[in-house]
Amino acid sequence: SPMHSIMGYSQAILEGMGGETDEKQQKYLSIIYRNSEELFKLLDRVTELSKIEAQLVDFSYKNYDLTNLLKALYAEFQPRAQSKGVNICINTDNLTQKVIYGDEDILSNILKHLIENAILACEFGTINIALYDKEYIEKGQNLLKIRVTDTSTPVKQSEMPYLFNPYYQPDKKNRITLIRSLNICIAGNLTAQLNGKMSAE
Repeated sequence: SPMHSIMGYSQAILEGMGGETDEKQQKYLSIIYRNSEELFKLLDRVTELSKIEAQLVDFSYKNYDLTNLLKALYAEFQPRAQSKGVNICINTDNLTQKVIYGDEDILSNILKHLIENAILACEFGTINIALYDKEYIEKGQNLLKIRVTDTSTPVKQSEMPYLFNPYYQPDKKNRITLIRSLNICIAGNLTAQLNGKMSAE
């Protein structure tokens, strides 16, 4: 895509492939790269949401190990979180069944969007991911509950009704807030397509 070209060439010049650049040029190139990266993320989220809303997502159900999925997510996101002084904690104490039947890629995608949102929102502290099924199994139900909490600034009560609106922006000057809104909506839609539901406090 054109975005790949902009990002690729600006990064190449930053790394000196087009010859030497002075400090001022480096500064402008960094701005070009950073903004094109944000725009690429935004386009990627809009495309993904469009696919989900048009029901073009393919599902593949199988038995898979939740522990392996969580380890892979931790390995992917912990370095990024740590660079901000944030730690990711995963709690499976109340998880009875480690192997479950479902779509591993879709659940992974849901969690990726929620974890990315938590990292974007947090400036310090901890992101907790807790999984529960014990209480449901004891009641004869086959359900899984995943709770993601973080130490970011709480969402205002007045903003709660709009939280699942993909184009709601509490801060219109900040593109990151739109990416966060799209992430929440994508995760919510995918959860619904797995016959689940997502809520926020």
